[in-house]
Amino acid sequence: MSIKNLIKECFADSLCKNSNFRGIKYFHPSGRIMPNGCHYQRGGFLKECKENKNMFIIDGISRSSQNDKTKYRGGIIVFATDSCDNDIDSKMVQVISSLADKWNLMSINDSIDLDSKAGANCTGTYSTGHFFRGRYVGKNGETYNGDSVCVTVNGLSSCNLLTLAGKMTMSLKHPVLVKDLNSDKIYLADDVN
Repeated sequence: MSIKNLIKECFADSLCKNSNFRGIKYFHPSGRIMPNGCHYQRGGFLKECKENKNMFIIDGISRSSQNDKTKYRGGIIVFATDSCDNDIDSKMVQVISSLADKWNLMSINDSIDLDSKAGANCTGTYSTGHFFRGRYVGKNGETYNGDSVCVTVNGLSSCNLLTLAGKMTMSLKHPVLVKDLNSDKIYLADDVN
């Protein structure tokens, strides 16, 4: 690996300047860090992390309507279970709709009704639901599991995905877990100001 590629890889996450997000290296269901044990114990730990990382459900309908011209895959934003109140859906839609014109986003329900010619101009779609079947416990004790409300968005770059998640965190005052499908990384914003 060249030095140029190594520097790019090290600083790729800092390009978006989303300081309230931190990358999760070990996505263990209990939020633990790597144990200081024998290689069998560490291997079991890493297996649990890998299985938990694969518990995100990719919404087939929104992925099938994604424009083939875009190189961005978007991601999944997961809210903690204790932040799931009755008003969160309407607040999420308000945040997304404020950025929808800028990023050419539309609801998956709206894009289904469009004909193929109009749908081809759509850069990305979003939908809400329960797209995380795993479990994760954050640093402050917040829990993310199958009961968590999620937003899946496609057609966004990693930077725009983290920007959207940051705006949701700030406006809703709830921590979020972000699965970036572009880089296959997971981020956590548990420091809500």
